[in-house]
Amino acid sequence: MTQRTFDLVVCSYNRSDRIEPLCANLMSTPVPNGWRRRVFLVDNNSTDDTAEVGKAMARRYGPELAYMFEPRQGSSAARNRGIAASDGELVGFVDDDELLQEDWFHAAIAAFKADADLDFISGVYEPNYEAPPPRWLPTHNYPAVIGIVKPSTQVQTYGEWPGELMAGNFVIRRSVIEEVGPFDPDYGRYGTGTGTGEDRELHQRLLRAGKRGQFRPELVIRHAIPESRMRRSYYMRWAYSNGQSNARMDRGQVAGPAFLGLPRWRWRQGIMGLGTYLLGPLSGVEASRRFGGLLDFVSLGGQLSGLFGQSRRP
Repeated sequence: MTQRTFDLVVCSYNRSDRIEPLCANLMSTPVPNGWRRRVFLVDNNSTDDTAEVGKAMARRYGPELAYMFEPRQGSSAARNRGIAASDGELVGFVDDDELLQEDWFHAAIAAFKADADLDFISGVYEPNYEAPPPRWLPTHNYPAVIGIVKPSTQVQTYGEWPGELMAGNFVIRRSVIEEVGPFDPDYGRYGTGTGTGEDRELHQRLLRAGKRGQFRPELVIRHAIPESRMRRSYYMRWAYSNGQSNARMDRGQVAGPAFLGLPRWRWRQGIMGLGTYLLGPLSGVEASRRFGGLLDFVSLGGQLSGLFGQSRRP
């Protein structure tokens, strides 16, 4: 019997210490009968020993795991390298700081098997804290900064529901990605930066093309959260960069009342956020909500930069 193929693209930049346990997890996660997995490990111009470790993993696991090098910096360019190399019926994406839940392949394949009209799915990011989270951590309104994504316990249909796909836990039919095109390299993480927006941009293109996607709560990965990401400076860089990406994507498409090209509600959110941060101590606002308010204001600054500035890509 001919086996069907599930290709999994994993991009890595200067995290060679994570590659061996990552590959062990990906290769030991069960795949349903009648299917085979292929992992494409894309080295995104790393300067550590990622190449040596990646090639060693390819030798260890044989034809089920391929190492490749993408010289163009950026998470989108790296993912697109994996897409171009693959030809499986389903194409999945995870990141190098994640581990699959034991039933991940089964959950993904079952979702598409149950619904022939389903084009793409995304799922849950469970946190794996590598240090105790600080009190100020604003998980109530900025959980995705450090990769905590669990917006619903129910299956939700994108478009009818306001959530968006997350590229670090994402599966799409090959026919669909070939039709709508791959990730836009103008968006996404670039080296050690905090770039965002590549998943949102693709999500919007998919919906405009009439494609049907779902959030699936049973599709779960565990995301490593190192101490370096639980710092105020990291959050502020992320909020600014995310604001830039969102404004560039939304330029000229604002619906409803606007001021200087931004929706009024974004101005209100940013200004009220600054007020929460500055006045919070007087009214007993908890530290996490105060810092979340400051991030709203920083995001507003990023949106203005994205609206009137140039693309951040070199």
